[in-house]
Amino acid sequence: MSLLPGGSAQPCEYRLWLGAGRMRARYGASQSRAALGAGTVVTLALGTLALGIPLDATAAPWAQPVVSLWAWAALMAIFAGAAPPHRIELAACVVLATGGELFLKDVWGLYEYRLGNLPLFIPAGHALVFAAASRMSAAAPRWLPGAVVAGCVATVAYGAARGYDTFGLVWGLAFVGFISRSTNPRLCATLFLFALAIETYGTALGGWRYFTVEPWFGLTTTNPPVWIGAIYCTLETLVRAAAGACGRARTPLGWRRLGLGRTPLMGQGFGFRGRGLPRYCEGATGPTTGRGRQSGALSERDRHDERTAHPAEHPADRLGGRGPRHHGRARVGDAGSGPGRHGGALPRLP
Repeated sequence: MSLLPGGSAQPCEYRLWLGAGRMRARYGASQSRAALGAGTVVTLALGTLALGIPLDATAAPWAQPVVSLWAWAALMAIFAGAAPPHRIELAACVVLATGGELFLKDVWGLYEYRLGNLPLFIPAGHALVFAAASRMSAAAPRWLPGAVVAGCVATVAYGAARGYDTFGLVWGLAFVGFISRSTNPRLCATLFLFALAIETYGTALGGWRYFTVEPWFGLTTTNPPVWIGAIYCTLETLVRAAAGACGRARTPLGWRRLGLGRTPLMGQGFGFRGRGLPRYCEGATGPTTGRGRQSGALSERDRHDERTAHPAEHPADRLGGRGPRHHGRARVGDAGSGPGRHGGALPRLP
């Protein structure tokens, strides 16, 4: 460890490490102060859905634009106060929900909305449902997944036996698979019940409707399907997978260039092993030499002694006193083959 300009005795990399830690601490504190509570998020999401769906169903020409602005404003408020991993989940939910709605509505033809379009509040509504269910599932009892699975299987089996819900066999089995394989089965169960309530509410008000015959295979179902929560669980699974992939792949460009956020290696700053000190440390401490000493911190006499002890390591000796200059200062021995070589007088610096 050497003295740095300003009198500090801490190595450059250690000071940068502490600075990065303080930056992360301040960012985390500001995020915690700005984050919305779980009750606030649930209330905001439920209020938006409970009031926005009937307002859109009034068929007023201004209703759908107002509901869309309201839904996106509520989502942005939740997004602004969310932690970075949850922000990725919300963004992925919006993108995947938009693609899924277009496929299920226009390609598969399972349902249609009141105006035949995809309302702009629908993708934001899916993200609001995900945000609310993620927080509600934390308070859900442990027996909830088993109870929901039992009720779903019994209802789907009865509908398939009576012939009015043969499509439910497919999605009922899919829901059982989600519950059994999910790392958070309470979230799947909460989403299932939440989705069933929203779909029953929306179809009763006339906001959208499901076709009772599936167009590709002729399977029957109800309006709304009792298994509709399985599609929401599919969206949740895709959101988790996409957010996990983005979290593993993303590296902020600025932090990657500086190397901040990594545990510093002894004498190597924040770089990878074998790289030596980063460039932002060389100006203060000098590049690390092969013998563990820092040439930037040595005096001219020490450099001369090192040149005398290890003459083969200096280009000036190998090139007969015509070696390169280092940082605009003449190396020891640049005077040629006179007394400046091997123990002679030191050259005068420019």
